[in-house]
Amino acid sequence: MPITTPLSFTQALFRLGRAYALGEGVKEDFEKAVRYLRIAAELGHADAQYQLGSYYSCGKLGWSNVTEAGKWFRLAAAQGHAGAQCLVGLFHYFGTHHAPQDFKEAVKWLRLAADQGDVGAQGLLGEAFIEGKGVRKNLKEGVLLIRLAADAGNVGAEFMLGRCFELGSGTPKNVEEAARWYKRAARWGFDVAVDRLAALSKKSWYGGPRGLLPP
Repeated sequence: MPITTPLSFTQALFRLGRAYALGEGVKEDFEKAVRYLRIAAELGHADAQYQLGSYYSCGKLGWSNVTEAGKWFRLAAAQGHAGAQCLVGLFHYFGTHHAPQDFKEAVKWLRLAADQGDVGAQGLLGEAFIEGKGVRKNLKEGVLLIRLAADAGNVGAEFMLGRCFELGSGTPKNVEEAARWYKRAARWGFDVAVDRLAALSKKSWYGGPRGLLPP
């Protein structure tokens, strides 16, 4: 009969690791944080696996290791961790972290994360539907997913929704709505949104009604 580790034990290890990482109740000690998180991750704790993957990905351990990052993210994703599922989908969508670009594989993981409410996955999955990458093209479904993410404040989705309104993709063309969503994305310093706002402003000045852009 296989020996299993009680969830309460691995959860305690994870919480202890997080406490040392954040300095909550104990003196901040990143080395100890990684030690406890690694033990929890190796024992199968999904949140610890995701956290460890994040550390390897961003170089917080002193160096970045996308192979190790991908390994831990995949382990967490296989256990249903929405954030990890989104990242695995993103890796396959763009062909990063040594993952082959595979839109069908990307859509598989993005669906799983989107169904759990992950706004990043919803936005990227919406883009996949609009462009027909890894899934049959469906503009209405794409806009629906993008709007869900945009309403939740995802900056990439805010830009994409603006683009849909500007081009009339999956929704009636509405330049004022496009400008409104571009402005929301631009507030976060999203360069392409700033560029589209400037372009719409120029159009309104030379060839369209004044007062086109929202305040």
